Amino acid sequence: KRGDVDAIIVHDKAREDQFIAEGYGLNRRNFGFNFFLIAGPESDPAGITGLSAAEAYQKIYDEGMQGNVKFVSRGDDSGTHAKEKLIWKEAGFNYEDIQKSGQWYVEAGKGMGPCLLMANEMQSYILADISTFLAYSAKSDLKIVPIVEQDALFLNVYAAMAINPEKYP
Repeated sequence: KRGDVDAIIVHDKAREDQFIAEGYGLNRRNFGFNFFLIAGPESDPAGITGLSAAEAYQKIYDEGMQGNVKFVSRGDDSGTHAKEKLIWKEAGFNYEDIQKSGQWYVEAGKGMGPCLLMANEMQSYILADISTFLAYSAKSDLKIVPIVEQDALFLNVYAAMAINPEKYP
């Protein structure tokens, strides 16, 4: 929105549509996709195996509020963070309430890789894109594992769009 670039690559459809509606972007084109997953300790202390993303978030919340588990959030307003907020909403929660709900919910304010390492160290749950998860699994000693991988909400579409030259010549 500051006019610093000529094109952007993003993965948050709602904000992409808003960006175009406000006249900043043009010619949005999907060019790829991957999926999200919820990873966590192999022992799955919240018991989310086999659940939908929303059901898993409900269980993680319940167990987190009891002090049994933690959840690491990117907390950085990225596309992944936007997807996390959407899943909390689908699970019936107001995201601002989640943010204030206690020490079980950790907003890291970092990129996906550092957050995966943090979740690994804390043996917590995390929403991650599968590509970054696999890359970090291959090059580091991740002890967290994919637990919930099947949900329509996990589709992660990447798009590119040009910045409107009428707004920023």
